[in-house]
Amino acid sequence: MKRVIPILIICVAFFSAVHAHPVHVSVCNLDFGKKSLEISVKLFRDDLSDAIDFETGIKADLMLFDSHEKEEIACHYIRTKMKIFLNGNDELKLEYKGYTLKEDALWMNFYAEIPQNINNLKVENTMLVDSFPDQTNLLIVNFMGKQRGYQFNHDQRVMEPKLPSIKK
Repeated sequence: MKRVIPILIICVAFFSAVHAHPVHVSVCNLDFGKKSLEISVKLFRDDLSDAIDFETGIKADLMLFDSHEKEEIACHYIRTKMKIFLNGNDELKLEYKGYTLKEDALWMNFYAEIPQNINNLKVENTMLVDSFPDQTNLLIVNFMGKQRGYQFNHDQRVMEPKLPSIKK
């Protein structure tokens, strides 16, 4: 019996670590077109499940992305935690387009209509930062053929990337 307990502890530690990953990171791409903005968000499904459970109490096992209800829960979480503002305080309404699963990752796609004249951009990205203190949210902005990257984390939740002023 004394030998069984250490073996059980090692087995539990090993199998718990199999699903864990050492880095908490998300990626968001903002691709500006002439009339619309394409938004794609990549998250690890286990992190998203844990964050939704931690922050809302909803137990949504997103490792099995097998129902419309789970899709709506994930979509609502992203819309709540990722806000995009153009030209001051005009928050864009993110319209959901669909998702793609790639191994443990979930890509959720959105779009938004944008005004003809864009003077400034403000992004608030608080995805997963309240659940994982080491969370990093990467933002890649594609605007007028130029690509720039930004990094959000627990302390840096809002940014105002500088964009060239254009008329469409």
